[in-house]
Amino acid sequence: MSSNEYQAHGTSGVAGLGALLVLGSVIAGLAIVLATTPIVGRGDYGQWLMTARYYLGEQVPDYRMISALPPLVPILLSVISRILPDPATALETFNVLMLIGIVLSFYLAGAVLFESRIAGLLAVATGFLVTDRFIELFAFGGLLQASAVTFTSLSVAAFVRAGRGPTLERRWWILGSGCLALATLSHVGTGLIAVPVGLSVGSLSLARLNQIPWRARLKALVPVALLMAALLVYWFAVLLPAGGEYVTNPASLNYRGADRLFSGLFSYWPTALVVGLGAGAVVLGSLGELQRRTVGSHVVLLLWCGVAWGVLLVSMITGAATDYPRFATPLLAPLVLAAASGLLWLGRSLAVYLGGLTPRLGQQTVLFTAAALLIVSISPFAAEKYASQATTYQPLDAQALSTLTTWIDGQLPAGEAVLTSVREGKWIEGQTGRPALFSLPVRYSFRPAEWERAIAATTLLQSSGSIANQFFFAKFADGDPCVTNRPPSSFTLAFNHGGEFVDALRVATGQIQILAKSPAGTTLASVASLTTTAGSAAATPQEINVHEAWRGKPGGVDLSYTQSIRLISESSTLELSGEVQSKTPIGGVEIDLVPIPGTAITAVDGSGSEADVYFTQMGLLQPHLRIVVASPGGSVEFTAAGSLRIHAGSSSLHVLVTDLSASDHYSSDLRLLCAAQLRDAYNVGAVLLVRDPSYAARMQHAEALGFRLVRTLGPYVVMLRDGKPA
Repeated sequence: MSSNEYQAHGTSGVAGLGALLVLGSVIAGLAIVLATTPIVGRGDYGQWLMTARYYLGEQVPDYRMISALPPLVPILLSVISRILPDPATALETFNVLMLIGIVLSFYLAGAVLFESRIAGLLAVATGFLVTDRFIELFAFGGLLQASAVTFTSLSVAAFVRAGRGPTLERRWWILGSGCLALATLSHVGTGLIAVPVGLSVGSLSLARLNQIPWRARLKALVPVALLMAALLVYWFAVLLPAGGEYVTNPASLNYRGADRLFSGLFSYWPTALVVGLGAGAVVLGSLGELQRRTVGSHVVLLLWCGVAWGVLLVSMITGAATDYPRFATPLLAPLVLAAASGLLWLGRSLAVYLGGLTPRLGQQTVLFTAAALLIVSISPFAAEKYASQATTYQPLDAQALSTLTTWIDGQLPAGEAVLTSVREGKWIEGQTGRPALFSLPVRYSFRPAEWERAIAATTLLQSSGSIANQFFFAKFADGDPCVTNRPPSSFTLAFNHGGEFVDALRVATGQIQILAKSPAGTTLASVASLTTTAGSAAATPQEINVHEAWRGKPGGVDLSYTQSIRLISESSTLELSGEVQSKTPIGGVEIDLVPIPGTAITAVDGSGSEADVYFTQMGLLQPHLRIVVASPGGSVEFTAAGSLRIHAGSSSLHVLVTDLSASDHYSSDLRLLCAAQLRDAYNVGAVLLVRDPSYAARMQHAEALGFRLVRTLGPYVVMLRDGKPA
């Protein structure tokens, strides 16, 4: 059989029908895996359920900017939710339909580009069974991006088909333009790539119809041009301004920068294999087509890759603080199709070789059998990988969460919020439309309002009050800095590291020692043994001071100790001052700064009164503080216990703590956060806690704010304000 005859029969007969049957089996298998994996509270599914409520005319939290999101996926999900009112059922159904859509788009793109159903089948196998990036979209709920990738692939397939002629078939141009519009209405970031990809491939296909006069080509495409013009107007007037905040995230580059993207592409070796095979196929195939002076499918894929990777390169050069790991699927899509072409070439070579050895063995049968065996062999590994990814994003107990969400909604008046953790909070928003207050790390949030709510939630869950500026976030416990004469006895110091506040050090009264003059270095008293006498917080637009005072007679020695923590707006230095007053000579003051659990001091560079302190690496860099003891006889010492001992050789202590690893952008300004005021400002009526290692401390903070335990279920605890349901 000649090569032309081989290509003509490549999509016909038993092999073509078999490819469709295997495709159906792959879709069915993936759908079963998705449908049988619990979806309640998983990843971002709750927030997409919440956006669908907006288009159903139902209640949504007023702080959510639904109109700033591309509307396609929320509208489609709202239609499913209208038919299937149960939230979990609606999401699972929509999830499966979305999976079917993206799988079919890869199949159609591969089949059209290489005029072979086997190529389409190999594209599906490569994209959803070999690499893990596309199936992960369904593990965490990346529905908007999955939709955008689907319609981008369909758009490219339609434009390629339109460029094959021999006549100007308007339906393919309209279909390609419509799919391109839908890609843009699905996801802002992927739409940023989809538009130039679609326009470039469409222009290339238009140029290939050189047997048709240009005037006829342009005249026939007037409706398409009008559609694209309307799309571009909407894109620039609505979506880009709304998405502008996505490139100003202060923590993205340190925690979710390009390094995370390349890690996702190359840390899982099958994905790295697809990248390598696809890149090689694109380059070699394009060189071959250009040598033959033809513009074929590999040139189209080269153009697609060039645009997608070019957008990434521009983003990296300009320092755009976008969510780089989400670049993975738009970058991979053309490489997956190219890898499928490489596998198709290998399969055809194998079929020709075996056909020469066994003439009765049909070459199409060999090709189909090889593709089917590949799919059968890798499917179990793909299912296991997806299950592992989904588990990462799941709550502790999906059924208990859903039950308690419904119960809490029935107990609280309309508009009252629930204080909880991020996954549970997103599900509460989606299932009930009720406000939820939760702490979402800055790296995952892109709007200042979200950062403010996160700081408020952290203060309520982890402290009795806090102070913050652009560089530091100090959370107090065992007292209330906002209530006179109730000074806190300890505080946890977090600082801005690459745009994210990271907890680093803890100071408690038991770690503050007043030293005797003689014998030198012996402890005269611990501040924990003294009685609190005063405490207050003074705040101005320029600075905040938290003052605390203790007094006592340890060992018959009358003494008092006052302490002040000072934050200045836009200052990267926090000041900690202490003063001992006593008629008995004082030998000095020592404070131990203890790393919080899970964090360690990895290096201390310096000696005497000044030292640079490095902590366990987070993101690209190590958190880095400079500590200066500006007191007579001051010193910084790294103890054998792994803490920092700050020593002053007199009755006065003055410590300067400077943040040296902050981002150039900030998620907070100067503020005094009072827990009781935050509770009322955010109208918190209930607290939903998870029984984790920090549960006891969080429950204590909630009880201090007037919340009482009313129900437990599985790993969850519900507390209502004053313990009274509505």
